[in-house]
Amino acid sequence: NSMLSAGISALSSELLRCHFLTNLDITGNKIDDQGAFELAKALPHMTSLTSLNMYDNTMGNAGGAAIAKKLEKLTRLVALYSNRLGMDGCRYLAGAMKKLTRLSRLHLAYNAITAGGMEQLSQAFCHVTQLRSLDIQGNDLRHDGVNHLSSGLKDLPNLLALNAGEMALSATHGDLHFARSSLRGLFSVLKGCKQLHTLKLEKMFSDEARISKDSVYIPWLELDLMDLHKSLPKLARLVLVDTKQVLDLAMAILFLAC
Repeated sequence: NSMLSAGISALSSELLRCHFLTNLDITGNKIDDQGAFELAKALPHMTSLTSLNMYDNTMGNAGGAAIAKKLEKLTRLVALYSNRLGMDGCRYLAGAMKKLTRLSRLHLAYNAITAGGMEQLSQAFCHVTQLRSLDIQGNDLRHDGVNHLSSGLKDLPNLLALNAGEMALSATHGDLHFARSSLRGLFSVLKGCKQLHTLKLEKMFSDEARISKDSVYIPWLELDLMDLHKSLPKLARLVLVDTKQVLDLAMAILFLAC
């Protein structure tokens, strides 16, 4: 679907009267920054809204920031996958999280979030300690961003599901020690998430094509993941799609029973 400016403006006008609406899903409508501005005007009037899903639209930093400023009342789901939230959007979302104290799911995959944006978000995790599901896949976190993620996860003891795949770590010779440090820090923090049920770490390295071609084998990563699994008694699903070349594992997806 594609929702033109006139369409989103008309929708926003109608939403002003939707005081009892609890769930708004406008996935895949190519809503751009202007559309996001229009929608943001309606959000404060939707006093019963607990779940917002804007997956796969085309808003950028400005539109993401406009939406993030108006999210203070949501309690169930904030899903902004596949937009371009960027640094400004992360900053405003982090500000909104101070009032999103009952939020249970935060899904921000593929949003051009860099280490700076992850730092903004991780510093706000202390306000959303009831969070059960966090999806941060497909962002340009790199080593520093993974370190910020690890720092923030310490404030999420009730987390049940984490998707942190495609974190853009580098496995080149000069960067591999940074990757090792970042991942070991992440795994160390995750050992404290005793309720964790699902962990997804697909394509952790940005240069897996080179790794596969050169048959690079990183034995410490396999050992660290095995040690992590032993520390998480409720972990039922560990997904490592396309990381098999790095770990020298026979299966692309591992289902690990408790």
